[in-house]
Amino acid sequence: MPSEMAGPAEDLGLVPRAQQRTTPWRNGGGVTRELAAGLQGDDLWWRISVASIDRDGAFSAFPRLERRLTVIAGAGVALTIDGHEHLVRCGDSIEFSGNAVVRCALPGGPVEALNVMTRRGMPGPVETRVRLEPGSTTIVLAPDLAVLLAGSAHVTAADQPNPQRLEHLDALLPTLGRDRHVAGAGQLLVLRLPSMQAGGGRRHEDRAG
Repeated sequence: MPSEMAGPAEDLGLVPRAQQRTTPWRNGGGVTRELAAGLQGDDLWWRISVASIDRDGAFSAFPRLERRLTVIAGAGVALTIDGHEHLVRCGDSIEFSGNAVVRCALPGGPVEALNVMTRRGMPGPVETRVRLEPGSTTIVLAPDLAVLLAGSAHVTAADQPNPQRLEHLDALLPTLGRDRHVAGAGQLLVLRLPSMQAGGGRRHEDRAG
């Protein structure tokens, strides 16, 4: 199935946070920055995005999809999912159905959350957190998507030795056959979906959550 990206698939796939396409939530409680999505016709099969959540409110329903939310900045969120309360601290993840009735509260103020949605029955994403240390290099493979959770780094490729800066919450999107080399200090989140393939374009989802 084709995939749609928030930025160009050529070069290193680097999309700084400030250039990530944002969509305001309908309830005014935050904005979503979509990084990548996979479509089959008009149907959404998977999506990876980062949400900036500024106030308490409800999440939108995404029927036929499963969701994984990871708090990547801020103190954490209190989610009420189908009547059951869950506290998700920074660095923690929670999975729930896209059909669930979800309300979000922010006991410690605004947060940033990574959202991964996949079609029900589809294998879930493989998620790896990598500690970046000075003097070492981490390879982000071509089909992988990565987000810098903390620190700063630079990224190169075998055929592109000139380093590009990677800052907090900048993203590396999947590329067409070009592995990336990341060096610096901090923490990198690397994601792979079994069906992810690099491609052009981007998708606009005007929904909350």
